[in-house]
Amino acid sequence: MQVLADHCPVLLRSSITLALTSEFPTVVESVGKMYAAVINKMVEEREMNSELLDDLQVIWSILSKEEKSVKKERAITALLWLCKGLLMRSHPLGIQNVVKLLELFEDPSVGRLAGERFYLLLKDFPDVLNDACHAVTKLMYKQQFFHQVLPNIMSLFDKAKEGNKSFYLQSVSHICTNVPEQVLLSELPKVLPLLIESLQCSSNEDLIAATLEGVCALVMDTPTSICSYVPSLIPKLLQLAKMGKI
Repeated sequence: MQVLADHCPVLLRSSITLALTSEFPTVVESVGKMYAAVINKMVEEREMNSELLDDLQVIWSILSKEEKSVKKERAITALLWLCKGLLMRSHPLGIQNVVKLLELFEDPSVGRLAGERFYLLLKDFPDVLNDACHAVTKLMYKQQFFHQVLPNIMSLFDKAKEGNKSFYLQSVSHICTNVPEQVLLSELPKVLPLLIESLQCSSNEDLIAATLEGVCALVMDTPTSICSYVPSLIPKLLQLAKMGKI
């Protein structure tokens, strides 16, 4: 382990360079996972913070420029995995960069991708960052994410351009699908109206699928929690059925 620790800066820098330049999506994804796993377990906080700040600067320099969309897409994937590794250990840079990431929903070149891939931040994966891999997982990190990030999404959603609102809705759907049920129920009056609104975005099938998954879970597990929303929910579902979306 000491050899790995001694070479962490080199490994991380090489990884982020490859993730941001490879032409192969599977390579970008795999390297992103490896990077997240390493920073999730790094013990030397000062050394990790120094490396993180350098790598985040490189990522954000790409995302803030008028780069080709493919470069930004790679940067989005790298950023999401980096944030995931940090979020699980409750490192403050995780939440800070997720909140900053929300602003990219207004970027026409990567807004849709950022919304679609938002699930990476909270979803559990069988091959990386889990108990079997001895990942550092702080207690209630998903609950903290929910309460810190959701208000920012809702605030930005109200100001968003009409064509970009579906990206915010998709992020909400992904959050609701991947947080503990008791956390979701505590904020259901705020969240469920957004989920129902998501069902109106008939052109975004990924959003509809994510929303239906969340709504179905609520119906199966806590049917009484959505009773008051049935009158507004049923017409949306019938409309989707007529359009062949479900």
